[in-house]
Amino acid sequence: MLSFHARKKINQVAGYAHSDGAMGYKGLDWNILVRVNEEEAMAGFQALSRESVVISIACLLVAGFMAWSLSKRIANPLISITEQLDKTVQVTRDSAGALLDSSQSLADGSSEQAANVEETSSSTEQLNSMTAQNSESVARALHEVQSANLIVDDANSKLTALSEAMNEISAASDETKNIIKTIDEIAFQTNILALNAAVEAARAGEAGAGFAIVADEVRNLAARAAQAAQDTSGLLDQNIQKIAVGTESVDQTNAGFSELKKKTDRVSEIMREVNDASHQQTEGLKQITSAINQISHITQQNASGAEEVASASSDVDSQAVKITQSIANLHELVHGQEEPNKTPARKTTAPAPSSNRRIPQSELASFN
Repeated sequence: MLSFHARKKINQVAGYAHSDGAMGYKGLDWNILVRVNEEEAMAGFQALSRESVVISIACLLVAGFMAWSLSKRIANPLISITEQLDKTVQVTRDSAGALLDSSQSLADGSSEQAANVEETSSSTEQLNSMTAQNSESVARALHEVQSANLIVDDANSKLTALSEAMNEISAASDETKNIIKTIDEIAFQTNILALNAAVEAARAGEAGAGFAIVADEVRNLAARAAQAAQDTSGLLDQNIQKIAVGTESVDQTNAGFSELKKKTDRVSEIMREVNDASHQQTEGLKQITSAINQISHITQQNASGAEEVASASSDVDSQAVKITQSIANLHELVHGQEEPNKTPARKTTAPAPSSNRRIPQSELASFN
């Protein structure tokens, strides 16, 4: 402890100790007090302190030099690494930006193509519906034409039967006319016989008067029969003429129906061809519709994939920005001051696609 010597007016360093049983004798309690001049006591300590300060300063200088040398050895590779990382990040951002632009262009093109495919699919479906309606209409028309053919065949058969019946009537009329001619001849002969009988009755006088009356009546009947035969023959001639005209008309009608039958058969054949073509067209449109649906599905997948690639490219660009900031922080740590960011934030919506961009070999070499 420190004390002050009142007489000498100096500071002293005092030490006090109590000894129980001094010099080996119990009960002999001594107290020892030692006082030394402070300047003498502290001279060695002060010298040691000065040496310690000098040694500490020297150690600090040596440690500082070693730290500076070590930091230079560490900083130079770090600077090289940061520059390399900066170049790599720049190439990565350029590549990600190009990929993002291409993906956005592909997504826009795929969306537009999907819309066009959708319109084409709708038009194809409408055309398919119209073709199906045409096919149904052709099928109905073909059925009606076939029904008309059956009616024409039936009418043609009936006209043929009518023509045959009229020919038979004409033949029967000819036979009837011959019979009437025979009746006319019989009436003529009867009239001659009646005249001869009247002449013979006149010669007989009163005895032949009754026979003369009978002969006269027979002559009158023969005349009436001859007149009736002539009238009937005239009527038969008129009927035969009308039958001939009717037969000719029937033949012409039959010929017209036959020609109509040929036309309807031709129409039926054409409509069958149209019906077959409509069915083939319908099948072709179905295949086209199926292909368009597949193209639409693939286009939608491409658009979705392009959007995913664009999202991934945007994420890569964001990560590159973070890496760039980390590199700037590392520059600040190495150089002791913040280095300006050389890589500006890239816009994610570029006006023009750059899908054909080629990365220079110098940039590719920076990855190695």
